[in-house]
Amino acid sequence: MKIKSYESSFFFGLIFFFLFFLFIAPFFQEVWHVLLLSVYDCKYYKLSFHTNVLSGLSATIKVFCPLEPRKFATLLLSGVLGNLLLGFIFIFLGMKLTKTRPALSIFLTLVLSSFAIDAAVSFFFDEESDLVSALRIFNLEKYDFILVLMGFFLLFLIFFFISKILEISSERYLEKKVMKE
Repeated sequence: MKIKSYESSFFFGLIFFFLFFLFIAPFFQEVWHVLLLSVYDCKYYKLSFHTNVLSGLSATIKVFCPLEPRKFATLLLSGVLGNLLLGFIFIFLGMKLTKTRPALSIFLTLVLSSFAIDAAVSFFFDEESDLVSALRIFNLEKYDFILVLMGFFLLFLIFFFISKILEISSERYLEKKVMKE
């Protein structure tokens, strides 16, 4: 699919954003857990995926090898932090594309920011979330309100970067269009 116009990049970017947000980003969140389990040399775990039209993909992972509390907390955090890191890398790559390929920058920024947004939304989940479970391991569950504050901050930061990329890309696209005419 070759994306040349601003309108189509925005339209297809939003469609693919929802697909990535509901299915691809949650899958990668589980990939980060599995990768860390392999680093910990844990070969015994059960990974189960569940799909729902409204909430997308979700998964549960049961670990059958002994892990010390700090390693288990790191395992819980790896999915969210891995997607957050991946999302910010993609957002900054989108920034780099604004000068040369503005329409592609818009499309990729919208689609691939789903990784960062998926991670940021994780800060608002219920008491069974990986983040709250990691706090419980260190008896810090009374500070779970900090997760909500961090989630708001992350969402603000992500949407700020996305809006800047869209603004710059739109200006570049219009400049190119005017130059052609």
